[in-house]
Amino acid sequence: MASKRKAMSNNIEGKVVVITGASKGMGEATACLLSVWGADVVLGAQRINRIQALADKLTGSGSKVLAVATDVTHCDPVKTLVDAAVPRYRFVEVMLNHTRQGQGAARHAA
Repeated sequence: MASKRKAMSNNIEGKVVVITGASKGMGEATACLLSVWGADVVLGAQRINRIQALADKLTGSGSKVLAVATDVTHCDPVKTLVDAAVPRYRFVEVMLNHTRQGQGAARHAA
């Protein structure tokens, strides 16, 4: 099992991952795990105070993190989320949608 974890972490290390729904639950857990594995994470959620606190925590652990207030029920905020990542990281390699609402918005913005 340890070798499987190592292989997975090496595969994600240095990748830029945008995560919606990052303020709680699976989105938050995914952000924490991927940052431990070395990914640069871009957090999107409506609750900016929660994702900023998570960003501060992860940054304090040495991770590269950006937090952007995002309402995935509309396309423009999702596009803004991706557009905020590009100047900082040059590109986005992975986008994960961890919200139950607005699933179509994230798909259309990418």
